[in-house]
Amino acid sequence: HMRQFAHSVGPYKYWSEAQRRIRVGHLIEIINAHVVTSYGVAIPGDLFDAYFSGKAKAFCGGAYGLAASINFSEVGEDLRHIEEGGGPEGWVAYVFESGTAGFGQIAKVFQYNEQNEVEKQRLHLLSLRFENKRQFVALQAADILVRMHHAGRHDDHGRAFAAGEKRLSDAAGG
Repeated sequence: HMRQFAHSVGPYKYWSEAQRRIRVGHLIEIINAHVVTSYGVAIPGDLFDAYFSGKAKAFCGGAYGLAASINFSEVGEDLRHIEEGGGPEGWVAYVFESGTAGFGQIAKVFQYNEQNEVEKQRLHLLSLRFENKRQFVALQAADILVRMHHAGRHDDHGRAFAAGEKRLSDAAGG
């Protein structure tokens, strides 16, 4: 887990703050050099429970199912724009962390859309699999990027949360 690589833990405990920042900066440069794009969705469980009826929750498969649906849709839309601009046709082989909370919801949403040929094409769905993060470097890189992104968001957390609440309310039909 990422905690074993955290600031001032284990072999990293003797690094100065300057050394840590330089090394993390280099690591992020390496990751960014190999990442085409990244997507992520965060849905606060308490807001999901507050805005979604039981019927709406069942339809989207829960908060993780909703997050997967949003993610699949955003990726599919971006790929359509690339194709419309003359770029190559792309299909997505999704990889999520094995043992992740909500894996059943994610799999259900993927399967539902993958079995519908129109949605499969619209969302550019190729495959879905779950991998061990300790053995799959791309998931480790994604975890680092997410942590770094959130680390820089502490100052405006309240405003981002309010904007997210409005979008979640809209998604629930409220």
